[in-house]
Amino acid sequence: MSAVGIEIFAASIIYVAVSVFLQRKLSDMKKVYAIQEETKIKSKELNDLAKANASKEEMMKKQQELMALVQQSMRAQIKPMLVILPLFFVVYYVLLPYAFAGQQFVFYLMGMKLGYKLFFIFVAFVLGFASSIAFMIYDRMKIAKERQKEATAQQVQ
Repeated sequence: MSAVGIEIFAASIIYVAVSVFLQRKLSDMKKVYAIQEETKIKSKELNDLAKANASKEEMMKKQQELMALVQQSMRAQIKPMLVILPLFFVVYYVLLPYAFAGQQFVFYLMGMKLGYKLFFIFVAFVLGFASSIAFMIYDRMKIAKERQKEATAQQVQ
């Protein structure tokens, strides 16, 4: 890979690191996972009500509870995007052309030619996806440990 390719790769790493940092700072991950867990429970309860042929009023009440949780979850996820998306546009439309517009760079990926902008998007997407999965696993392990500690503390009492 050329020096320009390495520089674009490094820019992608920096962008993903900043994005992940901002996302984790701007959102309360414990709250997000708690909402997701509660949403699963409410969805299961709604499905059980549907199977049991519950009344429309009961179904509507449960559906409203579920929709409130979904809206809360969406708000929690949109908040960091209001910062990360403009950051992406600044990097993509201002910084990358400023730094690499005059450079000759072509990266071949499965027969496709990627210029510096598409290469940046590709690397940022792959790294962002991988970091999201890694942090999701980390967060879930951390939550599981906390729950186990709470369960152990309750057993001791």
